Amino acid sequence: MTRLYFASDIHGSDKCWLKFLSAAKYYEAEILMIGGDITGKFIVPIFKRADGGATAEFLGVKRTIDSPKALEKLKTQIANAGQYWVEVTPEEYANIGLMRYSNGLCLNALSDGWKSPIAA
Repeated sequence: MTRLYFASDIHGSDKCWLKFLSAAKYYEAEILMIGGDITGKFIVPIFKRADGGATAEFLGVKRTIDSPKALEKLKTQIANAGQYWVEVTPEEYANIGLMRYSNGLCLNALSDGWKSPIAA
């Protein structure tokens, strides 16, 4: 008998994706199937500061990042929550048209030729 493992609604969460990939071994499933709602819904801008630090608002909390280790930790938390991070200056943020939407995400700048540092 073939064993199938089905999941959905991971919403871009890195942690959920890794759990999904591990499910085959854990449940001894020959087939993994994912059924929709796989992308995240928000982009979290991380504002670079001149002193090398950064600031961001994530899950309603304003955060100050003062070390590379803290920045990597925040990026991991954002990715595990199914959201996407982008490092920008306040000027870049204003120029690229990155904005919050109440339902979903919008990155207007992609249509204007802006290259995301995420894809680099």
